[in-house]
Amino acid sequence: MRITLAAQGLIPCKGYGGIQGQVEWLTTEMVKMGHQVTLIAGPGSSHPMCEVRHAVT
Repeated sequence: MRITLAAQGLIPCKGYGGIQGQVEWLTTEMVKMGHQVTLIAGPGSSHPMCEVRHAVT
């Protein structure tokens, strides 16, 4: 399944949790399950297991 997740702020989140931490965790677990995940997040965001597109505000 192709899935897109969106989050405000920087992914990965270092030193704090909240929504960004949940989106990072969901992305990892969905990729492990075989889904094709695209993450839309703030500039400077990255994730080693999926494509990341940077949101412009």
